[in-house]
Amino acid sequence: MKFAIIILVVIAVVSLLSMFLVEFYPMSAGFPGWEGFYQDRYGMGDGVFALFKYLQLYDPYRSWWYQGLLGLLGLSLFACLADRIPIAIRQTVSPQFRLRPDDLKILPQHYHVTGSIDQSNVIRSLKKRFRIFVRETETSTAIYGHRGRLNLFGPIGIHLGMLVLVLGGLWISMWGSATSINGYAGDIVDVPGADFQVRIDDFRIEYYPLNAGQIVLMDSGFLGRIKQKLSDSLFAVEHMVSSGIWVTDTMQSAHLTNQFDLERDRGNIKDYLCDVTIVANGQDVSQQTIEVNHPLRHQRYRFYQSSFDAEHPRFISSYDSLALQISQVSDQTIIDTLWLKPDQKMEVPQTLYHVAATQFFPDFRITEEGATSISTRMNNPAVKLELFKADSSEFHQWSFLKREFHQSRSDLPVSLQFVDIRNPISNRLIRTIIQVRRSPGTELIWVGFAIATLGLMLAFYTGYHRIWVLMQPRDDGNTDIHIAMTSRRGSADWDRRFQTILREITTST
Repeated sequence: MKFAIIILVVIAVVSLLSMFLVEFYPMSAGFPGWEGFYQDRYGMGDGVFALFKYLQLYDPYRSWWYQGLLGLLGLSLFACLADRIPIAIRQTVSPQFRLRPDDLKILPQHYHVTGSIDQSNVIRSLKKRFRIFVRETETSTAIYGHRGRLNLFGPIGIHLGMLVLVLGGLWISMWGSATSINGYAGDIVDVPGADFQVRIDDFRIEYYPLNAGQIVLMDSGFLGRIKQKLSDSLFAVEHMVSSGIWVTDTMQSAHLTNQFDLERDRGNIKDYLCDVTIVANGQDVSQQTIEVNHPLRHQRYRFYQSSFDAEHPRFISSYDSLALQISQVSDQTIIDTLWLKPDQKMEVPQTLYHVAATQFFPDFRITEEGATSISTRMNNPAVKLELFKADSSEFHQWSFLKREFHQSRSDLPVSLQFVDIRNPISNRLIRTIIQVRRSPGTELIWVGFAIATLGLMLAFYTGYHRIWVLMQPRDDGNTDIHIAMTSRRGSADWDRRFQTILREITTST
């Protein structure tokens, strides 16, 4: 039992530490490249991250060392049960007579009287309150009685419930699963081991309203911090000017935003929400919005909004039409202006080519993965122009709305320049990361909890009481009677009952 308590303390301590560790370093293992992603995010060195990964601190409750602690606790509880159950059974079914007066005198509640005793009166009085056993010897009559035997099984129920809880936790830890799925809005994602899929309908980030303490992006493009909210639309903002001095200006909310970068504005984020649909056999089964503390439950799976990938957003941009200015390369004379709708092909004057605008980025940037947009703002609008000859793509070039640089080919007599756009719309899709947990031992957890609760009720709300009576006839016709009683819980109440029993037994003395 002492060993079990030590293991319980160790498990409690490491569980508390693990809870804080997972809170400060949340990770979702399983998706491609997760090691490098989290190592870069938390700035861990190779050695530190290798130790972190070896100890499985990204999922400590399924780690090998945590399973070992649960196994040791389970063995200790099993040993306690193996020791306690035979004792409880013996106390329940086997009378424990005390055949010598000295064996009764050592008990705290002991009484001795000599007189003319009616043995049948004694037995009748005890039967009202106890289950009694009588043993006759040549020199005495011994009586043993007890009541509240269920109390004996209270500690057994507590230990058994804890053992079942440990087995359930061990089952979940060893055979449960914790993986991650990820995708953008509109993606249908497979769930490992499941006979259904998850469609990600939408992922969005909710921000707190502008308030004191928030880091904000100003119209100037520089960051500032709100020092005070003066009204619903007016704020005192602290920021640095070009001379390196910090100043505080009063600014309208229309010139501020607290949504500017998924990494730097994390402190302004209120909640992450993901709308998902369970799809089975091509049919929508159920829909739910997953929040950080509100998982989706389906069958034995739990889906938690775990994280998101801010490094690889997907941008969906559209427009009604855009204008291409066609000019002579030789003297820059404007020949024509073409208004192109998305993916519409139009003939390029004085050439054998047709042109189509196949991609549009509102904030163009070249990254390691190629051309992309880094925001939804029209900071650097660019269009990819595809040139075709006889329906076959020959080459492409980029043209920019706010820059002078435009790609062109030396063998092309005209230049194509992006000069205008009507009703541009751009949406940024963030890839959500959903943690999927499967817990096959959940039923054992509930059974263990119920057994342990019942054991606690038996141990603390019932009492176990025992009484011994030893009657020894004397040569003068009187009888020496020794009475003793022990109580487990409710002893104050049974002190009064003991006095009542004494009065009833000794009325005929």
